[in-house]
Amino acid sequence: MFSQSILRAKADQDTKSRKRATIQNLPKGANHNIAWTRLVIPNFIHLLLAGEQPWIIGDDVIILELQKVWNHVYGRKIPFTIKKGTVPFELVSHPSFLIILLIFFVGNSKTL
Repeated sequence: MFSQSILRAKADQDTKSRKRATIQNLPKGANHNIAWTRLVIPNFIHLLLAGEQPWIIGDDVIILELQKVWNHVYGRKIPFTIKKGTVPFELVSHPSFLIILLIFFVGNSKTL
């Protein structure tokens, strides 16, 4: 019982000490001319919504589609591999981003 409370306290401390990813934490140059918000995010959203099942967005889909957009926008200027835990991944996986995505999806859906 004592070890469980230590583990719980450690988990709480780890959660509190982690900082949320921000645009300022992107690789150097990734937001030059606000490229991240002007080019990457809109194209990423469109790719996700154009998928076969846009309501199912797993980590593998996020990584695949975000890497496509990253390569297209930045090419060889800013080489980067999207992985779970990297700043770009964390930015688009944050719950607030997913809410924005849902609002965008609902707002652009056509009613019958």
